Amino acid sequence: PENPVTDHDHTSHSYPVEISALVRVLGDRVRQQVCQLRSISLGGTFIEVGRLPMGTQVNITFGLPTIGERISLDAVVHWSTDYGVGVQFEGMRARQVWALWRYLESVTGAEPEAWLGDTKEIIMN
Repeated sequence: PENPVTDHDHTSHSYPVEISALVRVLGDRVRQQVCQLRSISLGGTFIEVGRLPMGTQVNITFGLPTIGERISLDAVVHWSTDYGVGVQFEGMRARQVWALWRYLESVTGAEPEAWLGDTKEIIMN
């Protein structure tokens, strides 16, 4: 069976957001900066940050406004543009998945499992 956290194309199931996040770029020298998350899903997020090479490991710490939770997630860069990077979350714990699930449910007004099908109606309505 499909695992909604890891086995789907997160770009087609993302929801637009404006969330401030602390992004740490991991590597030889750890760099960190405050950035904006522009879309998010159970599988990943788009970060408004400069270009980063594919495969770059990052850690993202951010608050989920509607549910009053703060989470810190590891992720890997899957694609990059001049406007930012798309990352896929890695090694999420059950509590983090649950917090993100509840947040997405609160902002979309829909059950997140419905996103495994066609999500355009959920996002547009």
